[in-house]
Amino acid sequence: MLKIHGKLYYIDFEVLDNFLSMEDGDVSSNIQKTETITRIYNEENVLLSTESTEEDNIKHKEINGVRFEIIRNFIEDLASGDTVQEDYDDKLGSRNLTKMSTRLKLAFNTLLFYNILRKLD
Repeated sequence: MLKIHGKLYYIDFEVLDNFLSMEDGDVSSNIQKTETITRIYNEENVLLSTESTEEDNIKHKEINGVRFEIIRNFIEDLASGDTVQEDYDDKLGSRNLTKMSTRLKLAFNTLLFYNILRKLD
């Protein structure tokens, strides 16, 4: 959990997984069909037989590399500990966020917007 301006936040890994995934959610698209055709010829180059085999393979999960790097850096920025300020005042609330650096504001707001970072109630 991260403590940012007196409030606890956590990373929702299910939302993060869906955000990074390049899959469309269709389970049938996770199966990759491959067909192999084998032809046997004699010395005169005459076709003797043909054999066809089909295989169903489960595709490995693919993630969006650009999104991964950006979100990884955002989480790293927030986890660096620079979000806690000594002059934090509970009464000011969100006004304290104006004292955060632009880098941290961008990370914090983006992760909140995509529901990757959630406030612990």
